[in-house]
Amino acid sequence: MFEHWSDVVDPGSAGLEIAALLHPELPALAEEIVHEIREQIPEYAAPLRGALGDTVRIGIERGLHQFLAQFIADSPIENQHAEFYRALGRGEFRENRSLDVLQTAYRISARLTWRRFAQIGHQAGIAPDRMYLLADSVLAFTEEMAELSVGAFNELSAQASGAFEHMRRRLLHLLLTEPARTVRTRLTELSRQARWPLPNSVACVAVGEGYDARRVIPPALDPDVLVDLERPDPCLLIPSHPSPARYHHLRRAFKGVVFALGPTVPLEETAHSFGLARRALVMKSQGVLPAEEHIRCEDHLATMHLFSDDACMRILCQRALAPFAELNHDQRDLLCETLLAWISTGNSVIETATLLRVHPQTVRYRMRRIAELFPDRLNDPDWRFEMQLALRARQLTLPRRRRKQRKNSGPRKQKAATARSFG
Repeated sequence: MFEHWSDVVDPGSAGLEIAALLHPELPALAEEIVHEIREQIPEYAAPLRGALGDTVRIGIERGLHQFLAQFIADSPIENQHAEFYRALGRGEFRENRSLDVLQTAYRISARLTWRRFAQIGHQAGIAPDRMYLLADSVLAFTEEMAELSVGAFNELSAQASGAFEHMRRRLLHLLLTEPARTVRTRLTELSRQARWPLPNSVACVAVGEGYDARRVIPPALDPDVLVDLERPDPCLLIPSHPSPARYHHLRRAFKGVVFALGPTVPLEETAHSFGLARRALVMKSQGVLPAEEHIRCEDHLATMHLFSDDACMRILCQRALAPFAELNHDQRDLLCETLLAWISTGNSVIETATLLRVHPQTVRYRMRRIAELFPDRLNDPDWRFEMQLALRARQLTLPRRRRKQRKNSGPRKQKAATARSFG
C-alpha cells in the first residue's frame, strides 16, 4: 500500500488531487467489491468466505492502490502486483472453470470502482474532463488485469493440453500393442487420465502415406477420437461403430488424403482393426481394391479375406486355372468370364447370357469348350467352390496384371509374365 503519495509520484502531478480524494475510500471499496462478487457469482460464493476471501480483499485493495499509482504516473502494473492477477488466472484453470467467471468478476470490479470514484469526484467538484480521463484509466487497468489472468490461464492450459495429448497418444499406442487379455485391466487408469472411457468396440483408421504431419494442418475431429498422425503409420481410433454422419465428417476432414476405415471390432481386437485398415491401403495400391480416396474395409471383407494370404491364393489360382494356360489372352478372358457367370447363376445359360450380354447359343458353345478343358468337373461342388474363388481372384487382379504386362517389352516377356500369372 502507499501511505505517502509523494513516495510514488511527483507531488506536482495533475492526478495527485484526485488520488488524495480516492485514497481513503479504497479499503471500503475493496470490501464492497468482494461482497458484490460473492453475491452475483455463484462459483465464488463459498470460496470468498473466510481466509481466502480476506486474501482476495487484500489483493483487490493493493490493486486499487496500484491503479492510482498508474493513473498518476502512467506506468504499467508492477511485477509484484501483476503476479496477483496471474495467480487468479492459474487458480481458475486449476478449479476447472472457464475464464468467463473471472471476466465477470473483473467487470463487476470495474463498475463498482468507477461508480464510487464518480460519486467522490462529483461531490468534490472535479472537472468533467478530468473524470473522463479517470474513467478511461479504470477501463484500461481492468483490461490489463484481465490480460495477465488470461495469459497465465492459457499458459497452464497449453502445458496441460500437451500432457493430455501425450497420454491419449500413449493410450492409443498401448491399445494397438497390448495383448488382448490385458487391455482393460492395464489401461483403465490411463484411460481415466486421458479422459477417454474404454468403449466396448472400436474402429481404426489407417491414414495413407500422402499425409504429412509437418505440412498439413491437423484436421478438426470429434473429441472422442484418439489421434496420432505423427506415427510412421498415422492412425485414428473411433469408439463404437462409426455412424454415417461420423464417416462423412471423417471424409471431409481428410479430403485429398487417402485413408482406410477398419472394421468395428471389440476393444480387445483394436490391433486387428488397424491391421486390416493398413492391409486395405496396400491392396488399394496394388489395384485389388477400388481406386477410391477413402475405403471402408467392411465393404470389402470378402475380397480382403480372399487375398489374406497371397502365396496361398497364387498357388490355388495356378492349380485351378492351369487348363486355360494354353489359350491366348482373348480366349482365356472369354472362357473365364463365362465360367464365373455360369457358376454364379447356378448353371443357368439364359441368366449367364443376360449377364454377359451375349446370345445363349454363344454361352452353350463356350461351356462345351470349358467342359473339354475340365472333363467331369463342372458339377463337382468342391471344384466349383475352388474355381469360383480362383476366378474372382483373377477378375480382381486382371487390370493390375495387364498394366504390368504392358510395361514388359516384347512378346516373349509378355508370354512369360502370362505363364506366371494367376491364369
